[in-house]
Amino acid sequence: MADSERCPVCGMQVDPDSSPSESYGGKTYHFCSNDCLRAFQQEPQSYLSESE
Repeated sequence: MADSERCPVCGMQVDPDSSPSESYGGKTYHFCSNDCLRAFQQEPQSYLSESE
C-alpha cells in the first residue's frame, strides 16, 4: 500500500489505487468496502468532520 488513506465510515486503512471511491464536495473519498461506500452515499455529512 503506497499511499494509504482511511475509510471515512469505519476508519480502516485503504489503498486509494484499489478501493471503491466517491467524490463529494470536491474531494474524493476512498472506502474499505462497497458496504461503507453505500453507507456514505446515503448520508455523507454524518461521516465527515466539520473541517471537511
